[in-house]
Amino acid sequence: MARYLVATLATGLLATNAALAESVRVRTAEHDGFTRIVVDFTTRREWTLAAVEGDQVLRIQDGMPSYDLSDAFRRITDRRVRGLSDDGNGGLRVGLNCDCVVQTTTRANGGLILDVMDRDVTAGPPVWAWMDVPPPVLLPGNLTSALNNASAPKDANDRQNELRREVSAQLARGVAQGLVELDPERPMDDRGSAPDPAPGHVSITTAADRDRTMAPENAEVACIGPEALDVASWKPEGWPDRWIGGSFAALTDAADRPDPNALKTRVRHLLFLGFGAEAAQMLHAAEASAVIVPDAGVMAEMAALTDGPADAPLLSGQAACAGPGIVWALLADGRSFPRTAGVEGLLTEFSRLPSHLRTNLGPRLVAELIALQMPNIAAEVDAAVKRGNPPADAKTAMMTARIATEDGRPEDARESAQAVIKARSPDAVEAMRLMLEQAERYPDLVSPDLPDQALALAFEAESPEREELTLATIRLMAGKGDIAGGFGELLRLRDATDETDIQDADVVTRLHGALNDTPSDDGFVRLAAQSVRDWPPVDDEELRVARAKRLTDLGLHRIARSVLSGFDAPPGRAERLILARIQLNDDDPDLAESYLAGLEGPDVVSLKALIEEARAAQQAIAAEPLPVDVQNPATARRELLDGSRAIRAEVEALLGQR
Repeated sequence: MARYLVATLATGLLATNAALAESVRVRTAEHDGFTRIVVDFTTRREWTLAAVEGDQVLRIQDGMPSYDLSDAFRRITDRRVRGLSDDGNGGLRVGLNCDCVVQTTTRANGGLILDVMDRDVTAGPPVWAWMDVPPPVLLPGNLTSALNNASAPKDANDRQNELRREVSAQLARGVAQGLVELDPERPMDDRGSAPDPAPGHVSITTAADRDRTMAPENAEVACIGPEALDVASWKPEGWPDRWIGGSFAALTDAADRPDPNALKTRVRHLLFLGFGAEAAQMLHAAEASAVIVPDAGVMAEMAALTDGPADAPLLSGQAACAGPGIVWALLADGRSFPRTAGVEGLLTEFSRLPSHLRTNLGPRLVAELIALQMPNIAAEVDAAVKRGNPPADAKTAMMTARIATEDGRPEDARESAQAVIKARSPDAVEAMRLMLEQAERYPDLVSPDLPDQALALAFEAESPEREELTLATIRLMAGKGDIAGGFGELLRLRDATDETDIQDADVVTRLHGALNDTPSDDGFVRLAAQSVRDWPPVDDEELRVARAKRLTDLGLHRIARSVLSGFDAPPGRAERLILARIQLNDDDPDLAESYLAGLEGPDVVSLKALIEEARAAQQAIAAEPLPVDVQNPATARRELLDGSRAIRAEVEALLGQR
């Protein structure tokens, strides 16, 4: 109990200290008629705002936070606010540079908004100035009634007013973005409110809704307008010699506010140049500054895909739409790309791209098309890339290796893949996997040290590529007959990795199959005995039966029994027949017969006949007169059988140790 109380007190003290030491970000923005200051409290706080020497000082009553002002003056002038400072005692001082009023609004997430407003702006920001009716008209009837309930407790009224302000602000934001449209033709009742539930009085639409009207007939996806994806047409003026100055010019308006359309143009220029990370950073900065850039969502996905694979839900469905979206759809989600898509349109749109974008995107398109079993289209994309005379880098070498593999040119594929590996490019692991596949298909081209090279590269790779490349190498080792080496690498991989993360069932099966195919009996017996001792069991019943049968044919019944033992599932028909033969060989016809219970067929009849012969032989031995000097006949027979078994076990043990 004391330990619990101490832990509870410690937790409370930590929470209190965290509140006292909280760092609160302060953001600002300039608007017509007012300057907005947003204090990002993470929870609702009790606060006071008081005039001190012509300034306003904000304090909270339950802590002494510090204020992060690093971004405070990036987006405002000193027209109304001459300074923001942390007084060191938990207070935020707002230095005023005007005869202004300060209006406060508490946000739903606990943050606080301070609007420093000109005196002639008396009603705050004109959120609803564009409406002819009060805001509650826009809300469903039940919610409107709750907001207008005058008999509710004071705290409930506060929550209602807060909700009213929040809904109003969100709807205003939607209107500004073109996502909310009023339907002025819908009549209202005499009470001045829309009939409940007012399904048609407010029309909420999204960009996807609008784009869907452009989709082909029967399409299940929302087609994005071609102009929003046509990166080939976004060349900066003056490119490639003099474009930087014009592209960076006029990103802000006369009031030094970010211009959304200028930012959109700049991002498009960066995408044309193939600068995905730079385009993404500019979009992120605009979002952080609350600047709504047109087509930002689509351009953000294009930026991500420019630099590599990425999640792009807006672009992944564009394969069914005409225009440049088909290229981005294949990059976004090759697995879902329909093979019936207009491949001619894909080649046309890809060929329109400037050569540097073809060089950047082409290798990934080739990989996706080959995975879709469309090698002819992949070869066309490869040709479109090479028309631009790309540099001989690792990306183009990897593309050449894939095309050569599909064309059945193993030597060219190996040469290109080796260039990728030598460059230590991000595609090195994929290039090595391709070489391993070539080695399986063309064994004569395998260099003896290829498995060692692959394992060395796998050691340097990160998960999951490390595991995938190691397993691919083990498959090759199995094909070359290096069973012990393959199992050794598999066990090392399991020791270094959580076994549940390794999909190695097919590799284990392949190794066991190769073991069964060992041509010499001597090598087969040695590997089979080591398998029982050290390696994963034979889960494949067909392989298990084949191995046990070969061992019994060699007279090694104990090892054969071990191969068939230790499985949760009951033995199958073929396994029961082998176990019956093993027991018959051990002079136990009764146990041998028990394995045959319920089985039928000529092989069962033949085995039962052998069991009856064994019983008859045992009975004949029992009835045969014994020499006079044998005092205990039963003991003598048992000693003879035990000696025979001991000799057999010793021989098998010696074979298993070789």
